[in-house]
Amino acid sequence: MKLRPKNGPIDFGYFVDYYLELQLNLSEDFKDSDVEILGNWKSSTSKYYDLVLIQKSKEIAFFEIKDNISLTSSSNNTSQENFESTSLFFLISLKEGKIYLTDYKKSNPYQEVTYKQVVDKIKDLMRKLNEDILDVIGRDFVDYMKMESLGMKLKDDTITLINRKLKPIMFTLNQQLELEFKNKTESGFENQLFKSMLTESNNRIARYMSLESFYLTIKESKMYFGSIFAMNDKREFGFFEKIVEKEKSHLEKCTDSDIEIGNKNFITSYVTEKKQDSLTLWRLYGDNATGVCLVFQIDNKKNQPPFYISKVNYCDESEDDAAIFLKKLRTYKYQTNSPTQQFYTFRFNKSLKWKYFFKANDFSDEDEVRVLYHYNESEEKSDKIKLEWRLINNIIVPSVLIPINYDKFPLTLKKIIIGPRAFEKEVNVRQIKQFLSDNGFDTKNIDVKPSEIDNYR
Repeated sequence: MKLRPKNGPIDFGYFVDYYLELQLNLSEDFKDSDVEILGNWKSSTSKYYDLVLIQKSKEIAFFEIKDNISLTSSSNNTSQENFESTSLFFLISLKEGKIYLTDYKKSNPYQEVTYKQVVDKIKDLMRKLNEDILDVIGRDFVDYMKMESLGMKLKDDTITLINRKLKPIMFTLNQQLELEFKNKTESGFENQLFKSMLTESNNRIARYMSLESFYLTIKESKMYFGSIFAMNDKREFGFFEKIVEKEKSHLEKCTDSDIEIGNKNFITSYVTEKKQDSLTLWRLYGDNATGVCLVFQIDNKKNQPPFYISKVNYCDESEDDAAIFLKKLRTYKYQTNSPTQQFYTFRFNKSLKWKYFFKANDFSDEDEVRVLYHYNESEEKSDKIKLEWRLINNIIVPSVLIPINYDKFPLTLKKIIIGPRAFEKEVNVRQIKQFLSDNGFDTKNIDVKPSEIDNYR
């Protein structure tokens, strides 16, 4: 955009044309930022300006358009009285065809600039202001997080992580004025925080299933991982939100982004080893005790992305536990001392991935362990792991079948227990061993036996 000297009088039409052109160009140059461009603006100092740029309720840059100005006159500076040092003021002379950056605290208050320099200076100021406020809020949040952790029933790993690694530079601000953890990778603080609140299962885990499901698992040599959107208990989908966000969550409220993330995360449920051959769990998950219980050894070296194995964290609203601590972080609010009294809050980016490791205390008797699998299309194509769509619980959802011999799969089959109400148990012990052998399994390292429960009704 170029402003040329104007010969002759400056009429109102000329002023309006330039005003609209300036507004249009500024809108285009700042279209990717959270900036508002408003006209005939009454500022916080009660003065009117032709145009103003506002970011997060803060006046960033002012424009005043005049027919002509005299650089030797002191009358120009009346409009900059009590002007904030953290804002820019531009004076435009239509007659001269020039733009001036003004600062009346300097001996030479007028600095001629091009339109490109105007844009660059505004962007530099916005960057600096964002860094300044981010540093202030980041430090406040660090102190808040450490303070709120005191007296909470948190694991030592969580306390250590907070006290050793939490720094203001770890944060960023989004356009909704929400503080976020900057590093969103697996090694980032948010992922590490959630991990620290969970307990890894370091030995063996067990999974109950029907005899038919077992037959298909071995025949295809694949383990089924289900969508997080098709959990058997629909209350689970909103449990984390109810505790942490203090609001109900339903599938209908999911954004497109939530669906996209959710469709890449899959879960299979197990129980701890001590819950193998459990009368209650046979009834609930073992096809009324006619199915099987598979016991797996965890390979801790493979308990890493794209897999993560952890015990479920059981919690409720009345305990000072991990979920309540997360709620305290989510409800953080910072209010600036500026005239606009801007509010800043905090949000999680990774909760959709980790929230299914948190469950109501009502289910704690199950002693559940969950295996999370994160699907990455570009990486998994070569491993022949593909999404398969199914109709489950009246929802069309993706699922994955992961080869048991997949080199990244962290589980090794070690034991098969046949249910206490299964038919022909002794015969099936021998048949299952032969079935495993014919499908490529090393039966020397897999124990197959009937349940030790003999009083099932």
